[in-house]
Amino acid sequence: MSYQIEVNMKNRRRSERIPVRKRVMLGVSDSYFFAQTLNVSENGIAIKSENVFPPKSRVSLQSYTGTEIIILDGMVVWSLSNMMGIKLTKTIHECERYPVH
Repeated sequence: MSYQIEVNMKNRRRSERIPVRKRVMLGVSDSYFFAQTLNVSENGIAIKSENVFPPKSRVSLQSYTGTEIIILDGMVVWSLSNMMGIKLTKTIHECERYPVH
């Protein structure tokens, strides 16, 4: 990523991004793929994936925490060769959560 793009992206962020490496399922339509989070904020997630989608694509992420499944919906706002930035439609705190027994 170029320096100018990085500066512009930092200026648009409303909350701090925290480095988090976690395996997730990335969904588009009825297809799901493995991906890995790179960093997380209250309103967005950067992920690394072999399957990258263009900006404005609607996606869903599923993550297993050990006690629950978290589902996050969002839209791709930027994509590179194997990474994407996803703006969440709900904050991390408002997302759907399902307990696992």
